[in-house]
Amino acid sequence: MPPIPNNFQQVAVEGQWAETWDGGLFLSKRNALHEFLVFTTEDNIRKLAQCRQIFMDGTFKTCPAPFVQFVTIHGFYMERALPFVMVLMTGKTEEMYKAVLRHIKRRVQHVTGQRWMPNKVTTDFEMAMMEALRTELPTVRSSGCYFHFCQSLWRKVQELGLSAPYRTNRRIKKWIRKAMAVGYLPLAVMRHNFRLMITSRLTRQLLRAYPQLGDFIQYMERTYVRDNAIFPPAVWNVFARGSDNRTNNRVEAFHRRWNALMQRRHPSLWVFIRRLKDEQRRTEGQCVMAERGDPAPRQRRKWRHLEARLQRLRREYRRGDRTLDEYWLAVQHSIQVSIVPESYQYQRRVNPAYSAPSTRPERALAMSGKDVPRSTNPTASYL
Repeated sequence: MPPIPNNFQQVAVEGQWAETWDGGLFLSKRNALHEFLVFTTEDNIRKLAQCRQIFMDGTFKTCPAPFVQFVTIHGFYMERALPFVMVLMTGKTEEMYKAVLRHIKRRVQHVTGQRWMPNKVTTDFEMAMMEALRTELPTVRSSGCYFHFCQSLWRKVQELGLSAPYRTNRRIKKWIRKAMAVGYLPLAVMRHNFRLMITSRLTRQLLRAYPQLGDFIQYMERTYVRDNAIFPPAVWNVFARGSDNRTNNRVEAFHRRWNALMQRRHPSLWVFIRRLKDEQRRTEGQCVMAERGDPAPRQRRKWRHLEARLQRLRREYRRGDRTLDEYWLAVQHSIQVSIVPESYQYQRRVNPAYSAPSTRPERALAMSGKDVPRSTNPTASYL
């Protein structure tokens, strides 16, 4: 096994380390300027070019030194979200993301003779990634993952010291879950109804008991609700979206499985590359199954039932069978019951010494979900 590199200049991925288990070219790019590695194959690029919907997400938990982020680009291929491009990055600046996207565009052009033009891309709330997508893929519809929207609100709840009241006070728990459900309101009436919510008698009562709730409201307004918000409502509102792109959940599931497979934080680069090669073999197998007509893996039953419930509630509202307030209340209860405590309990099962910490102030404005200490990220999924 080669020596473990201490910096990017020492990273030399050559020979079998740059190949798939079958001997095909796997290392697609070593960018010395922006210090990243791109792993993909010609067949992956060909299939990615066919995908109209893509998902981008990153993780830090298992990233090997000297890298700080592992980014995957999944394509929605024959009802499967598959990691066709995997990137090790030493940072997460807009210029780095642009360089990665430019490389993929060049590879697609070289392999297929056509421009890379997906219709939709779903990401977490990372400004640098979204800006890079707007620049390099200006015609693509970019949207934020609703799971990450809920994550960011929960992190703010933690930061402001509201997580304990959430677990013990029924009224504030319902209020916070109602705030999380605001993205399911029709875009045209969302802002007005959010204003009614934060000026209601209940909110005034809660503000007297928990003054920090005012900071939470300001955070939501400047980050998500106002016209000039960092992430305006059109980015994260899901009322009119189809179920397939509501969240990055397929990609989140990949990262959970990946982190479990690695079994440790920050393995050596060479152990990590071996696992990348394993994952590439799995992707090839999934493509074979898809192409021969095998059914795609089904969502877990509870998520199928939840999605069916949300679709039914939306139909009832559109037909006039429910008022907006009745619809909002029902959606609020449809958000995974105890999304926050369940994530806490999950962490305790994994690590009995875990205690839910707060996040770093104002860094959450970047909203990547990765700018906070790793242990603060909820692991329970929204959808």
